[in-house]
Amino acid sequence: MLLVSGCAGTDCDGSCSWGTEEFGECEECIYKDCAAEMNACLSTPSCGQLYECFEGCAPLELSCHQNCYQQYSEGVAKLETLLQCSTNLCENACDDD
Repeated sequence: MLLVSGCAGTDCDGSCSWGTEEFGECEECIYKDCAAEMNACLSTPSCGQLYECFEGCAPLELSCHQNCYQQYSEGVAKLETLLQCSTNLCENACDDD
């Protein structure tokens, strides 16, 4: 979700030190090959919030995931579309990361 930051279009300097890591092959694929889906997600705050909420859940912690779905329900469709695109187009790139 680093593209939301003010440093998105440039190499980040000290004012943006948390974003200095380069994208891996998976992220590059998603931002390139699923650009429309990523932009749709980023333009909907609840989509990014839903993703961040999932990141805070332990694997297979279904009650946590369900809470995320309920809390950020407006972002579900756009995030699912993005994830489907990344699965279809970036599976090989993302398996290596």
